[in-house]
Amino acid sequence: MTSVDRSIRRAELDGLFASLIGTRAAGVALAVSGGSDSTALMVLFAEWLAQSGQSPADTFVLTVDHGLRQQSRAEAEWVAQMAAGLGFRHAILPWAGAKPKTGVQAAARAARYRLLAEFMGGTGLSVLMTAHTADDQAETLLMRLARGSGLDGLAAMAPLAPLEAPMLSGPPRPRKGEIVLARPLLGLAKTCLRAALEARGVTWLEDASNAALIFERSRWRAAGATLTQLGLTGGSLALSARRLQRARAALEWALAQFCAADAGRYRVDPCGFISIDAPAWRALPCDLQVRVLGKGIGAAGGGRRSRAAGQAGGARRNARQPRGRGTVDLGADGDPRRAGRDCARARAWSPALAGTRPGARRAGALGWPLLGGGRA
Repeated sequence: MTSVDRSIRRAELDGLFASLIGTRAAGVALAVSGGSDSTALMVLFAEWLAQSGQSPADTFVLTVDHGLRQQSRAEAEWVAQMAAGLGFRHAILPWAGAKPKTGVQAAARAARYRLLAEFMGGTGLSVLMTAHTADDQAETLLMRLARGSGLDGLAAMAPLAPLEAPMLSGPPRPRKGEIVLARPLLGLAKTCLRAALEARGVTWLEDASNAALIFERSRWRAAGATLTQLGLTGGSLALSARRLQRARAALEWALAQFCAADAGRYRVDPCGFISIDAPAWRALPCDLQVRVLGKGIGAAGGGRRSRAAGQAGGARRNARQPRGRGTVDLGADGDPRRAGRDCARARAWSPALAGTRPGARRAGALGWPLLGGGRA
């Protein structure tokens, strides 16, 4: 979907890696499947380490063997040999157990990030580099546009983001925010990375399933030529994603200002409730109202940000209608009908809540229990 076809010069490597992780590669792992993009990531990162005087032996290359194709184990071992040749440490992470009949790509992605996060949590690694490209960015934006996504979805992938992965019970279990996902190749086209490998005489693996039209991403990839003829190029889509990311960053800044501790509009009070100044909240634009509630629901429920954002829309509709003396009580899932029950649970959970009741806070505040050790 992109048309850039040039190699990558060694002088450009600092701009790819140091701009994201700094000048020292500490606690870094590379996710490498053996395809052209991830192979280029491994080769270019090795070059950057060499020119900056760092040892590749401090970096892990991680390959997930999904077990979905007969040759998957052999491919993982091929990556292991190449990684060893470059001086990296390597680990193969098998996806064990029964595989789903439908939704295979989504299930494989969830399993992949879970396995990567568990390994990194157990070895003290904190930065996971992936080989997402400008082509991937364009495809992601189009897929989310087709689903009617809002700003957060259309902003697509950020160069740096916290890794959110479903975890199995039991150790090792990384804490939320402990692992950072870094995408140093997000501004480069796939053709650029292949040109870089060809210029260095490096081969890579081809996965025929990447072109299988039963998968949504493959269908968007196949439509690339048609979209380009219409002016919808990978470069223009990537530019849109970057501009949407700036817009999202502006909203996140406004959210942080509203919820700042010294502003007094959003706080976790001693009774274990998240309290929001209702008049100030109702004066916000719609999207900021949802974000404030999403922040609170995520903290109270301890859930993932994406799930909290989905619950916040319904919570906003409930909270727009003040009850009693202008106080709105929301349960951890954003449902005002659960507020009283949650208050009772909170009083039983914490002696500090003895004698409190729904609506006992100052009039004009919205609040819900902060249960289970959640954090604002």
